Amino acid sequence: MTDDTFDVFLSHNSKDKPAVRQIAKALKARGLRVWLDEWELIPGRRWIPALEKAIQAAKTAVVMVGENGFGPWEQPEYEGALSQFVDRGLPVIPVILPGAPEKPKLPLFLTGFTWVNLRGGVTKTGIDRLVWGITGEKPTEEGVLPHSTAPRLHNLPFSPLGDLLKGRDEELQRLQEGQTTAITQAQTIHGLGGIGKTRLAIEYAWRSGSQYDTAFFVVAETPETLHSNLANLARPDWLNLPESKAPAQEETVAAVLRWLREHDRWLLILDNVDTQEAKEGVLKVLPSLSTGRVLITSRLREWPPSVQRQPLETLSLDEAQRFLLERTARDRTRSEDDPAQARRLAEDLGGLPLALEQAAAYIVHHQMSLSEYLEDWQHEREQVLNWYGGSVMQYPASVAVTWQKTFQQLSPTAASILRLTSYLAPDPIPSEMFEKGTSIVEEAIGLWCAETGAQPDDQSVKAAIAELSAYSMVTREGPNFMVHRMVQDALRSKIPEERRRDWIEHSLRLVNRFSPFESDDVRTWPT
Repeated sequence: MTDDTFDVFLSHNSKDKPAVRQIAKALKARGLRVWLDEWELIPGRRWIPALEKAIQAAKTAVVMVGENGFGPWEQPEYEGALSQFVDRGLPVIPVILPGAPEKPKLPLFLTGFTWVNLRGGVTKTGIDRLVWGITGEKPTEEGVLPHSTAPRLHNLPFSPLGDLLKGRDEELQRLQEGQTTAITQAQTIHGLGGIGKTRLAIEYAWRSGSQYDTAFFVVAETPETLHSNLANLARPDWLNLPESKAPAQEETVAAVLRWLREHDRWLLILDNVDTQEAKEGVLKVLPSLSTGRVLITSRLREWPPSVQRQPLETLSLDEAQRFLLERTARDRTRSEDDPAQARRLAEDLGGLPLALEQAAAYIVHHQMSLSEYLEDWQHEREQVLNWYGGSVMQYPASVAVTWQKTFQQLSPTAASILRLTSYLAPDPIPSEMFEKGTSIVEEAIGLWCAETGAQPDDQSVKAAIAELSAYSMVTREGPNFMVHRMVQDALRSKIPEERRRDWIEHSLRLVNRFSPFESDDVRTWPT
């Protein structure tokens, strides 16, 4: 085999490139040699000979079928090129991409081949099947987490979601791999409130019964609740320790920590470690928790090197759409345009799991259609944001109140900047706009302090944006940052009616000051 040989040739329409690029990277991560035009076509060279050479050198052809039709050639050339693989007896694998129609029209010569269906998202299971087709080696079940095999002894607060857990295959796999590869056994799942950190940790626990004998869920939102809930594990129906009846809580906590030190094969989930005070409390007990596995859920991004970090992002539109359709399948009023309405709603909610669950629960509770919910969302957004159905939701609060505790912890400068962003497009927001508009930011801080009674601080704009990032309220991307649209909705809903005009005007002035006056000068166009 020469260096010019490729394991797989990817054929695709350029409009489908984001999904194809994701698949190509996943295949390369498995050690396969991938031909993808943007990686292999040299600028300034003739591309047709390069394509022909790649086709001759590749061992497998993968045909990407998306919502935009077939590959970059005219149909006869396309079929002719791929027919070479068939004539040579090499595999040709049709892959159905996210967004493809339910029954895609395939060229006749492709209809006899087994598909790999990635319509629901580029998941590990789907990539496993694709690698199987390319290499001929069937993936083993080792490391795959089953759906419901909780440890023998546990106090997990929610039942497993099973197939309703969407878009988290890779995250579950990383948690699984962290069990055997971590230098330390402490790991934090961090991200925005409502992103699904707790649900992911609990689902991992439900699927890990073969690895742990016990799994304990401990709310640790303050040092006091951490110690109280650790002490609670000593009770007769859990660890059944004699110290459960000790008069001093410290004695009971010490007994629980001693039990954890003397045993292994346990999983401890420390939940809601969302403040610096709670974080310090957890870091004090971590040295006593080195023989088992500790998962920490937190909105805080910054942790010491002794704690592995796993960020959690929003769901893709495809996964969010699937969740809405499946979660409401039995109770919503059905319509032919449900898939389109679910996708529109998934986009409006920004793929945030809490918002998706709240919307689905609202639809189920009222037995309404997706289009009816969208109408309520557009016209009565504040009421919908505040709705909470504890009997049908497995979340402790609504979207509207989820971030209130974090909002209250922010410095006046950080809180003012965040509120100013609530009237901007969610991304990208240039940090420079705030750094150049410090006088407007200072006026906004004055508005905030007059409303809340807080005292102004002397924090710089740069430090305030770093604070927002540390609390996962914004996501940094180079010189820009993003704010989730649901955070913006929640922020706007909490501004007193009589003060909204002031905040809108300050946001507008900030944008106007940053916007170049010479709009006909091409040098100003990027800004």
